Amino acid sequence: MAIEPGPVSRKLKTGRSASRAVTVCASLAIASTFLMAGASAVAAPGDEHLAGLEYVALGDSYAAGYGLTPTTGLPVAGCDQSSTNYPHQVATELGLDLTDVTCSGAETTNITTTPQVTYSGTAPIQDTALSASTDIVTLTIGGNDLGFVDILTACAALSSSGPVVGDPASPFSASDCESLFAPDPSTDLLAAKIAGVVEPALNAVLADVAAKAPNAKIFVVGYPALTPSTMPTGPDGCFTSALGSGTPPFPVNSYPYTTTDVPYLHSIEALFNQAITDAATANGATMISLFEASDTHSPCADPAESYLNGITIDSLTLSPLDIQLAPGVMHPNAAGAAFQATQVEAAIRAAFPPPGPADDGGGLAATGTDGALWIGAVGLLLLLSGGGLLALRRRLTT
Repeated sequence: MAIEPGPVSRKLKTGRSASRAVTVCASLAIASTFLMAGASAVAAPGDEHLAGLEYVALGDSYAAGYGLTPTTGLPVAGCDQSSTNYPHQVATELGLDLTDVTCSGAETTNITTTPQVTYSGTAPIQDTALSASTDIVTLTIGGNDLGFVDILTACAALSSSGPVVGDPASPFSASDCESLFAPDPSTDLLAAKIAGVVEPALNAVLADVAAKAPNAKIFVVGYPALTPSTMPTGPDGCFTSALGSGTPPFPVNSYPYTTTDVPYLHSIEALFNQAITDAATANGATMISLFEASDTHSPCADPAESYLNGITIDSLTLSPLDIQLAPGVMHPNAAGAAFQATQVEAAIRAAFPPPGPADDGGGLAATGTDGALWIGAVGLLLLLSGGGLLALRRRLTT
């Protein structure tokens, strides 16, 4: 406790006044020390025990924060990694030592075996950032293995009833994308790809991460809902045109998906989320599912409530079809990145609970309100005893 210079401290220059002041100050210091110890014993545990843990973030654009600014330029500029993505927010909140190697466009092989070639630089294999000293790993991957970009582009429609872009070589020849990917009830190309390609790839990645970071706790962070489970009432459902008048500037954060395709795409998202969950469980990782909690915050929601950007076209050429989209379409916006971060922080706190109070068996580690009061009483007793000593000294010297 700091004591500002004042009348008492100036009296320390001479004899009896100095002796009395020293005794009083010592007693006050001891009492305040014990009282502060009592207060900290009943304080709610914080995140101090997490400070300095080694955290490695792996994954694709949903982890990198594609479309968010400012960017870090890491691991290479073409990764479009943002300093406001969920790994950075989590590391800041919990005091973790972050190594962020997330990169937009990453597939599972870019985690384990293949450097990622971007439009500006080649990112190293992400698992090279892992080691035996890694404490925490987060991983968001699989969307590019399934083909998010191709699916969302193919399913974009001219109206709430179609037609959809479909095959760029023969655009707008299909009324909806369900007919493209599930031409009959027994054949669903996307469901088959999830089961036969994506889930095995996720299992391989998680086994690799566990081997490269044997002492780490691994958190698999799923994807937020791109489609709602329940559409708004009305004939158009979620649909808003991405083309507007057909000439620039095009509408911002549109949602050009038909009333048929939104439920279909939601069912595919549910299968995909379950595949990620199954892979995480099979490999002993902690699954952080964002799918259900973000259901009412998809790009179909009111912009003030949405966790993701909608579709914004930068430029469009019809023949041959060439659609250039704005950065960050159908990716977490600032609110979405904050949502991701809070979910991850909660999971890490649950996995790394604060240490319990020390107990050496000597009866001095009293905790709770009773312990605080007892320690405070000791401090008060010391303060009073200091006053008694002063009184005795005064009688002996007069």
